[in-house]
Amino acid sequence: MFKEVSGFPAFLRLASHVLKIYPVCYNFRQQGFFMTKLIFRYNSFYDYMLARLAGEEFLSSHETEGKNYLSNIEGFWEPLNDKVFSHYQELGFVLPEYWFAYPVHHWKNLTPFDDPLTFIIKENLEEVVATIIHEVCHNFFGYYENREICDKIWKNVETRFTEEDSDTKKHLIIIPLAASSLYKIFGQEKTEHLLNNEKKYEGLERAWQIIDQNKPDFKNPLKLIFDLRL
Repeated sequence: MFKEVSGFPAFLRLASHVLKIYPVCYNFRQQGFFMTKLIFRYNSFYDYMLARLAGEEFLSSHETEGKNYLSNIEGFWEPLNDKVFSHYQELGFVLPEYWFAYPVHHWKNLTPFDDPLTFIIKENLEEVVATIIHEVCHNFFGYYENREICDKIWKNVETRFTEEDSDTKKHLIIIPLAASSLYKIFGQEKTEHLLNNEKKYEGLERAWQIIDQNKPDFKNPLKLIFDLRL
């Protein structure tokens, strides 16, 4: 999300309605008839407003680049979609029929965020996928159908890590969930490279420190989350 940019939260609430990002859930989809789909959309007005909030200029070349980028990320994500979401279904999460995901340019002070699911345009599509999965995992905890499982997970972490800040607590949950999916789609070597890059990101360092000292096995992320200790 933005840092030190006034007006951003209000704009984000507006964007949630303008972009129509709220997903639909059908009970019968959870019974195996449908698999959640990530739908990529480039919205030049959204990108433009983020640029304005950052005090940067949005050019026609940005719009062209954003539109052209869609086919790249769509093609790369397509064979991964069902593998990613079936993994989270197996863990017990209820998923909507679809989520929208929006690529935007790397404006000043902007980092990816989950609602609306927004990620930075990059050439390295594996890094982009890792970011998307991370933000999708954040979305699980804002989706009402997952209230029971998410409350149980959150209370467990909150009780045992009372001295840690909220951001660290959240990422003690999100990191294992996201990493478990990356191992399934990318394998060990590539995933460890992606995760090592992630460890330097602001807001994740402390969570990664705690996770690493527990010698994590990401094959069973829920067990890892419940077994974490200082």
